[in-house]
Amino acid sequence: MVTPHGNNRPPLWRQQHLVVLAVITTLVLLGETNVAIIEEGDCHGHGGGCHYHWILCTRNKNTFPNKYLFFLQSFSYLAVQQHTNNGNNQTIHKHLAKPGTYKGKVWHNERTVSVRTLGETSFARCDVHTVLSEDGSTTINDWMFLEEINAVNIVVQTTEGKFIVFQQRKYAIPGVIISPVGGFIDEGESPLTAAKREVVEELGMGSRGTLEKVKSMNNPNRIRFPPDVVIDAIARTALPDEIDPTTTAVSGRGGGLSSGRIPPNENDPDWVFLGRYRTAANRGGGFLYSYLLKNAIPISQGSGNRIYGGRSGDDESQKILYLSQEEVFTALSEGKFQEVKWAATFALSLLHLKDGMPGCCTGDQYYP
Repeated sequence: MVTPHGNNRPPLWRQQHLVVLAVITTLVLLGETNVAIIEEGDCHGHGGGCHYHWILCTRNKNTFPNKYLFFLQSFSYLAVQQHTNNGNNQTIHKHLAKPGTYKGKVWHNERTVSVRTLGETSFARCDVHTVLSEDGSTTINDWMFLEEINAVNIVVQTTEGKFIVFQQRKYAIPGVIISPVGGFIDEGESPLTAAKREVVEELGMGSRGTLEKVKSMNNPNRIRFPPDVVIDAIARTALPDEIDPTTTAVSGRGGGLSSGRIPPNENDPDWVFLGRYRTAANRGGGFLYSYLLKNAIPISQGSGNRIYGGRSGDDESQKILYLSQEEVFTALSEGKFQEVKWAATFALSLLHLKDGMPGCCTGDQYYP
């Protein structure tokens, strides 16, 4: 039976400590067993590796009644767990945001009984759901679920047919990888507007249609504008977000999920919507909206080269590469797009460009 280090034992441990010692003393007096108190570092002969201050070991395990052993182990486990969890929780929660900070929508559907939040930040939240079984006969009480703000990935192809990617490292992926443009969808922003904004922020580029809108709102004689001017024009000319009516009953805050499709009156044929996809079917992870931007051109000052100093939401350094279509095929086949969302977005883009696969979701499935 293990006890925690030092003088930080909680009051409950001291109470349990006295109860356990009283039980042990009674058992010894009754002749049930012999008990030895072993100092740290001197218990390997008793079959245990001691990592705490001291340990209680039974000398005759075969004759020690199981009911007593279970009782003592339970008290020991509870005491150590309370001490450990208290310390860990204090450390973890010190770095987490206050409840209610998470800005995304919260998933629930007709099978959701309850949701308990373990921790959150402004862009992610870890929950435990209680979920009804499919036939409604039982409940699952430990359904781990990760909420993450929905995101966009954009494959950007220039007027010369080159694909722009980032060479970089990511915290959760070993080695050097390549990735498309991408980022979170801001609150109140449609996926298409987020996609346009991310391309401007990270590359200083956009569609010919976007450039014409910026020029009409600012100076028709210019061809390059400050990034903030371009992003402001994108936001001001954005069409209303369209909600997929099939999801209004199954998502949380703010109603249903955005359809992600490009409205017919957008009048920008260079943008292609490739679909909306759940990151992890049973564990959440947000939804991804995939797009292809064809015939991309520089529209921000200083853009259109390999050293553009655009904004990235992460702290990893990145290098801009221009790949041919054949090089993208090779990168896909060699697993260079190490995140499945990146690989899927590039594969869908190549299917559209090479084999004429139509863009996703022209409206029929959302608006019959």
